[in-house]
Amino acid sequence: MCWNATVSLNTFLFSAFITALAYYNNIITLSFALYYCSFFGIQLVEFFLWKYKSLNRVMSQIGLLLILLQPFLALQTIPERNIRTGFTLLYLVNLVIYFLVNWPIDFSTTVAKNGHLKWNWVNIHPIFIFIWFAFVLVSIIYGGSQIGLVFVVLTFAVSFWMYYSSGTFGSTWCFIANALFIYLAYKIFRKSMC
Repeated sequence: MCWNATVSLNTFLFSAFITALAYYNNIITLSFALYYCSFFGIQLVEFFLWKYKSLNRVMSQIGLLLILLQPFLALQTIPERNIRTGFTLLYLVNLVIYFLVNWPIDFSTTVAKNGHLKWNWVNIHPIFIFIWFAFVLVSIIYGGSQIGLVFVVLTFAVSFWMYYSSGTFGSTWCFIANALFIYLAYKIFRKSMC
């Protein structure tokens, strides 16, 4: 993710503030707010990973939990209940398979050569990364958000490239998170002015 504790914490605080404002101003629903929390919550995890080395294992476990929650929470944004339920059950089956195939998991985080944190707990077979992405993508497609689709595809493409070039899966997420929440701030401002 980001290069230091300060950037991670600032990104978390900015994103949390904008999400709360967006929810309060009816720009986003509660299900979207929860999904966004799982996305920018990684920044708080990274703050603790940078700042407190003794919490490495615990924060790595929380980080994996947030990453695995993202598709689940994204699926909860699908308006149609039957579709939402079907994909959620399918994702839960995928989680069981994920843990069976990838156990034991290395719950540690180290600093990579590029200066970003390397999540050793996502050192998994690429098929699971694509499955993770597919579930998030399904929620965007059913939600009908073109901007969301561009955002998710861009995030995944950059993350996947960074994962295979330096092992830092989410090394650009702080930039992407800031871009998303600047866009939400714009929508809040626009609604307030109109």
